[in-house]
Amino acid sequence: DFVVNGKNATVALGDSIMNALIKRTLQGASVVSINVADPYRTILQSGIFVYGSNLTVAGMTFTAVQLVKAGDVLQMTFEAAGVAALRQQTGIQVTSQSTDLVGFVHSLVSAVPGLNFVAESATVVTPIAIGRGTTNDPNEDSWTCTQRVATSAGWRCFEVNGTIYLGSDQFFLGKGSQGTLYERTQFIQNMDFDLDIGKASGNATVTGIAANWGYDPGAAVFTSGMGPMDGQPWLVQDCQRNLFNPQMTATLYVPMTPQEVLLGKPSSAPF
Repeated sequence: DFVVNGKNATVALGDSIMNALIKRTLQGASVVSINVADPYRTILQSGIFVYGSNLTVAGMTFTAVQLVKAGDVLQMTFEAAGVAALRQQTGIQVTSQSTDLVGFVHSLVSAVPGLNFVAESATVVTPIAIGRGTTNDPNEDSWTCTQRVATSAGWRCFEVNGTIYLGSDQFFLGKGSQGTLYERTQFIQNMDFDLDIGKASGNATVTGIAANWGYDPGAAVFTSGMGPMDGQPWLVQDCQRNLFNPQMTATLYVPMTPQEVLLGKPSSAPF
């Protein structure tokens, strides 16, 4: 069920819902997109979909950030609530002395009540003082700012279930495996991968049943029975599905180190 501002929107929308897609990711903001048929404009005029409305689905909260009308179809896009709240913080905020990236991002996150923060403990000191707002973008928002400063350090900054995470790939890979994926089971139908020593990262695509997928973006998982994929943790990069379809797709990511990832450990096999 979709709950919008505390009311069951699934009942209100009924058969008007054409599809509903959810994508959770550590590359940007997690979103839910709902398409509804509205030939008589009753939904458009109902006030169900308005900017800033809160959507709750599967225990997660999203905020309405975009409404598109195309003929008789309405598409409402909801963004992770924590990200949407950070986007509301704008303007110049200069730290004339601090060069502590973690401390600065923490200060931005702390300005949003109820938003949690988890970061790598390693000290990252930038060569210049950090601030929100640039010469080219004086009205920069806090979410855009966190993405910019994290990227400058080669780190990631993403949101999962009301918590902002900040750190390097190795930090998240080193947090410990949350499970092992096996192909051709009731849980996982298929796993495909691309490991190329000429690329910065290895990538895999997992197709499975959504009800059994318990891994958030940024979780570390292992695989079994997949040859060179096995033996090192992979990061869940994103997972997406149509909420009216039990099947889901997830992508996994690992930084490439040719000797350890592609070739694997030495084997006693004859070839």
